[in-house]
Amino acid sequence: NGELIEGPRVGSLAPAVAAGSELGWSSRRIPGQFDIPAGVTLQMSNAGSSYKYLGAAGKPGTINNAGTMVWSSGYRIIGHGNTGGEATINNLPTGVFDVTWSGDPFDYEASAAGCVFNNQGRFVRSGGTGISSFAYYWTFNNETGAVIECTPVGATIAHSGSQPTMLKAGSVFRGAGTIALSSGLIQTQAGSWIIENGAVLDINGATIECPQVGSLTPAVAAGSALRWLSGRITGQFDIAAGVTLQMPNVGSSNKYLGAAGKPGTINNAGTMVWSSGYRITGHGNTG
Repeated sequence: NGELIEGPRVGSLAPAVAAGSELGWSSRRIPGQFDIPAGVTLQMSNAGSSYKYLGAAGKPGTINNAGTMVWSSGYRIIGHGNTGGEATINNLPTGVFDVTWSGDPFDYEASAAGCVFNNQGRFVRSGGTGISSFAYYWTFNNETGAVIECTPVGATIAHSGSQPTMLKAGSVFRGAGTIALSSGLIQTQAGSWIIENGAVLDINGATIECPQVGSLTPAVAAGSALRWLSGRITGQFDIAAGVTLQMPNVGSSNKYLGAAGKPGTINNAGTMVWSSGYRITGHGNTG
């Protein structure tokens, strides 16, 4: 809180936090390598806080999280982001990044292009109301088996990023809230997205770039939902038998299929329900 913590560039600083003690990040800057071991929690509370900076000019900043990071603050993590001052958070397979505040946890200082969140664990919205973003300005890469979760009923965790996002095959969407793909470019792979535990996954403004060879085939568990409110789908998008793609009127606008130089195909073996005043608009030119 108020001091510059400069981790090493080779090796890392990895705090060991005993039971009953606490590690907090209230403000200032972290360059170098900073590791959060499994079982350790880094608290980013609102009380006494200001913005938190990761990386600096000529000094990349990397957090490798195998424990838990709890963002419960109105003050964002701001990546420096220019060449040589990149900001990276690696949320490792045991790692949890927990958003308990209503707002967007990430921003950038010099360049958004050098700010990256790599998720191999769980990115969770466990508190707050309204909308929070999981990719605001930063590039977000979700690995196979990694989880994006919105727990509170009535809350939304949204993709509203300006940088491309990769949601790999095997990405898991979970929770009683809504996960909204609401702007920007979402890249995918051939395979499945898994929508479970009551989650609602909304395509609502983003461009979903499915593979042209192979297809994206969402798997929707009972009690969960897949909706297309707006935005664009390119590539091959399959609706499996037993799966329903809802296109409701609420919160909708036109839905676009295909783009210049990028055909869009929906192969429907399940159910598509169009209950909207907003049309499916095909691009339609050659290619």
